[in-house]
Amino acid sequence: MKKIATLILASLLWASPVSARDFTTHTIPLTIPESSLLDKNYKKELRCLALNIYHEARGSTEEDRFGVALVTINRVASDKYKNTICTVVWQKWKNKPQFGWTTKPHIIRNKIDMNAWDNAQKIAYTVLVDKNYYDMTEGSICFFQNRVKLPKWMGKDTKLIGAHLYTPDC
Repeated sequence: MKKIATLILASLLWASPVSARDFTTHTIPLTIPESSLLDKNYKKELRCLALNIYHEARGSTEEDRFGVALVTINRVASDKYKNTICTVVWQKWKNKPQFGWTTKPHIIRNKIDMNAWDNAQKIAYTVLVDKNYYDMTEGSICFFQNRVKLPKWMGKDTKLIGAHLYTPDC
């Protein structure tokens, strides 16, 4: 009986974390009040930017999350990439994803940490709509996790922010 009670309690605690909810990437709602002021296209762009921030840097520093947002925006402004946030996020280069999370369905189906999701949306809103930011990445269009071996072609002009190295050369 004690074993059954322990299993039930453990399953309840695991299945219902306080700040996590079951959503897929495609159904997670925009939750910040400011999003209600945006038109359909801006909401779509805000969601794509927030998803990229969320999946690429949710466990890192606030500055790093801004860095991911800025790289995404810098790519939109670059001639090397597509011209909308959503197309940049989902773009492939030589049949490989630009952002690894976009091809990993197990990540997309995981529970969403609602606190991290709200934070990602606020950063996306600040960068996309308020445009009230300083580009600490200095125009970078690429970033790599600090723990991976960097590609040989990458220039030495890198800047470490949080868990990522940012570079304008890629």
